[in-house]
Amino acid sequence: MCRLVKKRFQRGESSFIIVVAEGAKPAEGSMQLRSGGVDEFGHERFTGVAQQLAVEVEKRIKKEVRVTVLGHVQRGGTPTAYDRVLATRFGSTPPTPPMPASTA
Repeated sequence: MCRLVKKRFQRGESSFIIVVAEGAKPAEGSMQLRSGGVDEFGHERFTGVAQQLAVEVEKRIKKEVRVTVLGHVQRGGTPTAYDRVLATRFGSTPPTPPMPASTA
């Protein structure tokens, strides 16, 4: 992932977005996670995964990385018709599958 981000900057791009899925867990033993308890379905919750990933990405690409928690951004009032159509479009296009872990 970091290699792809670096290539973006080499091509002259000035930004990137990495999406971390809710419930994402790193490979066993690769990163210490903070536990957030257990949800109503008995699944273990982790907190700060995006922040921890941002710290690691920042170290590797040597660029500033900012984290936005979508739940915080979503609280913006009643959605308009445009918001609903855009959400439908986003929901109808599957995201690019995650890249396999690199050994770098």
